[in-house]
Amino acid sequence: DGAGGQGWVAVEEDGTPVPDGEWTAEKALTLQDTLTEQVLPMWRLPPPADACPATATRSLWFGLVPTYSDAHETAFDPALGVPTTPGAAHLDDRADYEIRCRALRPAARPDCPPEVYWSEATEPFRLAPFFDPEGTKNRTVSITMPDLGAVAARAGQPAGPGGLAVTTPAGSRLSFDPDDGTPTNPSPPGGAVARTCTFALELLMIVAFFVFSLFLPVVVLLFQLWWLLLLRFCLPASATSVAVLAAYFGNGGEIGDLPQRAPEPSPGQPRDADLEQLDALLGARGLGARLGTAGFDPPRAEALVHALDPAAAATPGRPPALSRPPDPLCEKDAPP
Repeated sequence: DGAGGQGWVAVEEDGTPVPDGEWTAEKALTLQDTLTEQVLPMWRLPPPADACPATATRSLWFGLVPTYSDAHETAFDPALGVPTTPGAAHLDDRADYEIRCRALRPAARPDCPPEVYWSEATEPFRLAPFFDPEGTKNRTVSITMPDLGAVAARAGQPAGPGGLAVTTPAGSRLSFDPDDGTPTNPSPPGGAVARTCTFALELLMIVAFFVFSLFLPVVVLLFQLWWLLLLRFCLPASATSVAVLAAYFGNGGEIGDLPQRAPEPSPGQPRDADLEQLDALLGARGLGARLGTAGFDPPRAEALVHALDPAAAATPGRPPALSRPPDPLCEKDAPP
């Protein structure tokens, strides 16, 4: 940071900023005085209780490395001669990074500079993207949809101050006729005065999830992204339906030969495979029949059914315990 700008700056191995173009000692001093490093603190770890006395001659430090930032690079003063890329993300998943640790020892006298020590650089590394599948598969975000009965009971009571307040400026109100789901008769943006409407959060969640549920099968079918079906499973799933469908496709049954609903079975017997059970597993009515027209053969259909079975989902195991290596300082002082 400095001189009105913020961004990455090339440095020497000792952390001294490197000017762009012709290098002069005066320019290097100007950069060093103008630019300010972003300092990330570290904390000294206490020695283990069973450590030998020799470990008091060294210390182990711990620090947190940032992996996300909403900051972006901005232009430095052109007089500094520091190359930057205005608008580039401060941290992203495309650049290579390395870490050096810096230690400052205060000077013995006020008129002397502190002693500065730099570590060797770490191995180059990259940051995982925000939607890294290996990371998102191990993190669960739980949301419970609004209870329609509770929301309906609340709707008849006086409105409270909570919710999402949306203000539409004058001349910006959009008006149309929903006409059974097909908007018609749109009017030019109007409204003589600004208007503020407050929407309950439950209303936003219900409509948003409906739109998501409506367009998920559309995206799957339109772009033939069948693997998107493997990123969704529901609990509790019908183990009987999974077993019946897997057996049907395992025996060479075709999706096109499935009835919409199989006849009711005898008491105690499972219902035969049908499109209703397949649609329930896929999450949308009519999706099973579309799979058949898309050419899903029995082996692929069987593999899809097994992949959508929540009981077969992999659960993250515990990481292996790390062994503690012997301390070389303690080994040196140990009796033979």
